[in-house]
Amino acid sequence: MHTHPGQSQRSMKKEERAIIHTLNVGGEDVTVSKFYGTTVDMSEHSVRIRARKRLMVGENVEILLHIEGQRKPFNLSGVITLIEESKEKPPNFLITVTLNQKTNQDTSLWRKIFH
Repeated sequence: MHTHPGQSQRSMKKEERAIIHTLNVGGEDVTVSKFYGTTVDMSEHSVRIRARKRLMVGENVEILLHIEGQRKPFNLSGVITLIEESKEKPPNFLITVTLNQKTNQDTSLWRKIFH
């Protein structure tokens, strides 16, 4: 993949399966919710996912991404920084997740894809 002058990072634009996990803590009760979506844009630092469920800006999420050509899915975490609603019926939502800069194996392997 080639970079253009002024481009600071590489990005992939492929539709891949994504599973978003949210964690809701209410007192002593902890609920994990699972939502399915499709990536529309991926970069070293963020992922945009098309999903049917509206989530909340600022929510912490875990994302399981199945990338073509990779042996196992990536387990990444991040914070939802933007929600955009489509004009389709029923509406879809474009969810932008800014990835946490962890030093775990999945995050390190994820960054290598873009270099």
